[in-house]
Amino acid sequence: MTRDRYFQFRAAIHVVNNNDVTAEAKAHDKLWKVRPIIDRFQSTVLKIPREAEASIDEQMIPFTGHVAFRQFVPRKPNPTGLKNYVLSSKQGLILDFEVYQGKNTTRLVPEVEGPLKLGTGGQAVLRLAETCPPGTHLYFDRFFTGIALLDALKLKGISGTGTAMKQRFPNTNLKSDAELTAEGRGACDVVVRDDESVLLLKWVDNKTITMASTAHGKAPLSLAKRYSRAEKQYVDVQMPSIVKQYNTNMGGVDLHNRMIAHYRSYHRTKKWTVRFFEHFCDMACVNSWLTYREDCMKAAVPKNSIMDLHFFKMRMAQLLIQDKNEPIFDSETDSDGEPRAKRKAGRPGNVSLPLPEKRSQGALHLPQV
Repeated sequence: MTRDRYFQFRAAIHVVNNNDVTAEAKAHDKLWKVRPIIDRFQSTVLKIPREAEASIDEQMIPFTGHVAFRQFVPRKPNPTGLKNYVLSSKQGLILDFEVYQGKNTTRLVPEVEGPLKLGTGGQAVLRLAETCPPGTHLYFDRFFTGIALLDALKLKGISGTGTAMKQRFPNTNLKSDAELTAEGRGACDVVVRDDESVLLLKWVDNKTITMASTAHGKAPLSLAKRYSRAEKQYVDVQMPSIVKQYNTNMGGVDLHNRMIAHYRSYHRTKKWTVRFFEHFCDMACVNSWLTYREDCMKAAVPKNSIMDLHFFKMRMAQLLIQDKNEPIFDSETDSDGEPRAKRKAGRPGNVSLPLPEKRSQGALHLPQV
């Protein structure tokens, strides 16, 4: 396929008929042009079995063109683009998501009444928690964590743990950063609310961090290896249980983003719908590969026989390109597509073997009479 022909096909990609969408639906949903893709992928990931732990984080769909709900999130590998709130397992499997459409046209949970607000991050967590069964433990970062969010999750039977901002937990009487730093690496201070439902902990590592939780606390303490510049060697530092659990279960979204970045389907385009379509194809490929790798490990398949992500995407593309009704062995042409009649006498034609997944499909591998 030539370049211009490929661009012509790409410019004509549509997943919805524009004439079938009403003006009311367009005003209510800014993602109406790609809504079938979202609904199809979301209905599929909701069928994935859930674990007891899951994490929530922001994901950026890279796009620098013009679109009304484009966001800029600093300290991200791709800071400019469309923002997507993602619920993920610690292995990197996407379990649910919600694309941010702006403050006024969001599909998130409404704000709560009272002095303590959820904020956009808290609304996103409650929206993703709707598909989590009671007993699930959610982990999130400081952008989401707040007292109102932890209380709202507890009413649903879901516990939460995350790093926190000091200003969101006023009047807690925690030790100052200077006091804890003077006590040395590994020092911590704990404050528990009067009803004993929310715990706030400040711990010193390279710097002081503040964490809040409705499930974990300080005990049991464990030892973590940290490098000491003063002693020029690794030393043991006491780590609270809440920090260990957070480090173990948080990071699934970042892992998924790293897998996408390895072999991203990236093309220069001014259409946000094309970039959105390509990103969701990459998300589906990574989710499929993670499931495939997990199944291979359960089946005790040797590691050297498990396809890596790049080979997995190439194999998937070959299977999608091959027509289901196309005969596996073509008697008119060889593997190079050249008619066999033009071959020189005595030179056998090379017939390429079909893919292993197609060899026994539809009994097409049987000899023809």
